[in-house]
Amino acid sequence: MPLGDKVLNAMAQAFPDSVDAYLLSMVMGCDRDAVESTIQSLVDAGLARARIVREGALEKLEAPCITDIGMLVAEGAASNAAQATAMLGHLEAETLRHLLAHRIDRIRHASHSI
Repeated sequence: MPLGDKVLNAMAQAFPDSVDAYLLSMVMGCDRDAVESTIQSLVDAGLARARIVREGALEKLEAPCITDIGMLVAEGAASNAAQATAMLGHLEAETLRHLLAHRIDRIRHASHSI
């Protein structure tokens, strides 16, 4: 399994908490720089988020955690960020349609009881 998949799966297991790159590298038995680089790639792809902390001229990611898009990819519901984004957009639109229909139905029932 590629390192990106391993890190994303670890983030999914830790959800809603963040992961620690140092501890993750120890558990996975790989280089900390490789884990941090992988986390940066996941953030760049929208599969994870993290705070950017500046220490002098250096920047590092702090408190990385999985996004909703990343969760869909980690769980195998989507194969990539674009597909996950489309799925979430569709789900949101369907939910909004359902809520609107429910509101209209309540208004109709309220007007009939007057």
